[in-house]
Amino acid sequence: MQSLLKTNLFSVAETFASGCSVSIRDWKLKEEASQGADRIPASPHCFSLYPYTAQNNDELTLRVNDVITITEQSDPHWWIGRLGAEVGVLPANYVEQINDQVTWETVKAWNSNLSAAEDERTRQEAIHELISTEKTYIDDLLLVVEVFYNPLCAVATEEELASVFVNWMQLILCNARLFRALYNTNDVNCFETVGAVFLEEIDSLLVPYTKFCSAQRQAMLALQEGVSPVFKAKEKECAASPKVGKLPLSTFLLKPMQRITKYPLLIRKILSHTRD
Repeated sequence: MQSLLKTNLFSVAETFASGCSVSIRDWKLKEEASQGADRIPASPHCFSLYPYTAQNNDELTLRVNDVITITEQSDPHWWIGRLGAEVGVLPANYVEQINDQVTWETVKAWNSNLSAAEDERTRQEAIHELISTEKTYIDDLLLVVEVFYNPLCAVATEEELASVFVNWMQLILCNARLFRALYNTNDVNCFETVGAVFLEEIDSLLVPYTKFCSAQRQAMLALQEGVSPVFKAKEKECAASPKVGKLPLSTFLLKPMQRITKYPLLIRKILSHTRD
């Protein structure tokens, strides 16, 4: 399994990297900047499991796999959320929450229960790093929806949104699925279990990440030169939010490439402390 996983992951990462012409130095510098920023976690988000047609003026109409920012959950049956530029009520049983599956307290609890044996402890730490950084990455994807995409929907054309964000929502859905599978494994300390999850999910990452990474340079150029002055002004206003540490949208558009090329490094770290 180790050899198969290593081959598959490295091959997939190379495929994505070859499709993206943004310089490695550029996105590594921006990655360091974003990691050092003091940011606030994303609000709760969910995706729609079923289509729903609004029955009243204050309700949202949903398509399958719409990503919604939840603004209020006081009623267990009807939540209030934001979908693009629209705010409205939605049925709670039609959606599944994305970023509530594991808290940082849970991650800390993992780290407090590590094995006493040094090599085994290092291996477990590497596995926990994989899962906790996956949570951080999904939170970044959701912050883009909350802080940039939703407000921009009020001023941008559909063409502008598509050229800049490409298939951002699809990335959220496939990584949420990967994270759910990793977190729900019977034993997060068992590499064989974690490895099996990756082997099963690699194919689901391939199409959406190939699409995004191949369009990443065009997305960056569109953000700089292909959008209206109103779009640029709104993006600058959004970037002032403390939730994103006053970082521009361009920094976050590099994160998918940063993440997909980091998987082989994380897996290699686990493998180096795993017995054959």
